[in-house]
Amino acid sequence: MFDTPSLRPLRLLALLIALPCLTISSTVLAHSSPGVGLGMAVGATWSPSKIKIRQDANSLVGNSNAGETIRLGNASSLAVFVDIPLGGTFHLMPATVLRTNDLGHGDTPITDLDLNFKFIVPFGFWYLGIGAITGVTASDEFSGHWGLFSEVSYNVIANLDVFAMAQYKKLWRGLESIDDLHAYLGLMFRL
Repeated sequence: MFDTPSLRPLRLLALLIALPCLTISSTVLAHSSPGVGLGMAVGATWSPSKIKIRQDANSLVGNSNAGETIRLGNASSLAVFVDIPLGGTFHLMPATVLRTNDLGHGDTPITDLDLNFKFIVPFGFWYLGIGAITGVTASDEFSGHWGLFSEVSYNVIANLDVFAMAQYKKLWRGLESIDDLHAYLGLMFRL
C-alpha cells in the first residue's frame, strides 16, 4: 500500500529535505551545547563602596577604629566553576570565589558561593555568554548577593576552553550595600 510508484518521488524528496535538516541541527547542537565543564580562574575584585568598621567580635581588646568609614578597594581572587549545559544555549554555572578584603580589622577571608544562570551565543569556536548571579557571601557574617556577568570563551582544543569573565555583584552587609566588580581569566576542561 505504501510502496506505490506515485509515493517514491515524495519519499525521495522527504529524505533530501530531512538529511540536511538533521545534519545542520546536530551541528548547531554540537557547537551550542558543549559537555559539562570544570574550570578554574584567577582574577581581581574591586569595590568602590565604603563601609563602617565594626567591632571585631573575636577581639578581647576591642577595635579603636570601630565606627570609622573605609573604602574596600581591590583584592586578588581565585574561582572554581562548574558549567552545566541544560539546553542548547542555557547553562547553570555554580561557582566558588575565594578572596580577601580589609573589613577594618586586617585582611578577612571572603567566600562567595554563586549560582550563575548563563545564556550563550556560539560563534564557531567562540562562545559569548551573559547571565545573572545569585548567591551567598561569607566573611565575618553571611550576606546575600545578586548580580550580572558577561563571558567570552574560546575552544582551544577538543575539551579545553580559555575564558574571560566580568561580574558585577551587589551584596548587603547588614544595612550596608556593597558593589563589587570582578574580572577573571581561566581554563575550562570539558568532560
